[in-house]
Amino acid sequence: ARHGKGGGSGGSSSSGSGSSGSSGGGRSGQEQELAELRTLRAKVESLEKEVEDREFSEELYAAVEQQRREVQTLVNEAHAAILEVNELPTKSLHCERDSTDIPSYYRSGSADSRVEVPWNSAERRAMTPGECVLE
Repeated sequence: ARHGKGGGSGGSSSSGSGSSGSSGGGRSGQEQELAELRTLRAKVESLEKEVEDREFSEELYAAVEQQRREVQTLVNEAHAAILEVNELPTKSLHCERDSTDIPSYYRSGSADSRVEVPWNSAERRAMTPGECVLE
């Protein structure tokens, strides 16, 4: 409001037609600046939302990964207990070479290692944990 009063008195002292032409141009320039500001504001809000979403995803991923590790530890302990308690036929498989024969719950972390799995010789496949308990 202060700028408009000061500009109006200064503009009218120079010339009447120049004042209306420049204030009309000023308005369209101001409208263009406002439109640009709105566009920038929308972009900033969009980027802030993206950052919030990314931070949430990273936090969620970390929590899920922690749970996956805990479950894998339990599965590994159960696998070891099954092999220790039950006298089951087993087969030693190379994790990388025999990967299609090893269910995910028996895999170790390294592709270079070997894993001992309870083995169903008749069906030529690894036994499920349920089969191991029933045997």
